[in-house]
Amino acid sequence: MIIKNANVFSEEGRFIKKDIYIDKDRISKDITNDSNILDGEGLYAIPGLTDLHFHGCVGHDFCDGTHEAIQAI
Repeated sequence: MIIKNANVFSEEGRFIKKDIYIDKDRISKDITNDSNILDGEGLYAIPGLTDLHFHGCVGHDFCDGTHEAIQAI
């Protein structure tokens, strides 16, 4: 897989627009001829970031502020 034109967080602590090459399940420094290409224009690639943020589910929201909502979620 190739992710084209992503804003990649660099070792210098800034974002650089570049392509990301993925070989099997690992990021690779080697250019690949993979035909599976994603457009990363305007998106940010930050290693090790997992965003577990969500507001709720099953028809409830944490912002409801009720015990019923929290129990349902």
